[in-house]
Amino acid sequence: MLEIIKEIIGSENKFVKFELKESTVCSRISEKDEDLINVKMITIDSFVKEYKIPHIDIMKIDVEGYALEVLKGAIHVLPVTKGIVMEYHPPHENIKEIENFLKNYNFEKVLTFFEYVYFINKNAFSSINS
Repeated sequence: MLEIIKEIIGSENKFVKFELKESTVCSRISEKDEDLINVKMITIDSFVKEYKIPHIDIMKIDVEGYALEVLKGAIHVLPVTKGIVMEYHPPHENIKEIENFLKNYNFEKVLTFFEYVYFINKNAFSSINS
């Protein structure tokens, strides 16, 4: 079953002003007062809890420069996540800052391919090496 959830993912649960453009690449959270809609922002942690997801094999993140904020809302889920595939957009995103954040949760960057970065959770594979 496929369910469409009309919420955005971020670092906290709250309502935000969202600037919706014809091209989804240009849509973003905004503080401007014109042409904005109120959208519910949720964290990955709250989504996983609500839908009772026990673990994540691969987390795919493509949020046009908002990846670190999304990851900040996943601190309880990261320990049960095996891998992350993330699209990043320099200079809007600092990949070193994201790497340092993920190191706190035992993730290691294993591959960069064009604008995609692949991370694995070293703990998820520790039993294989033992």
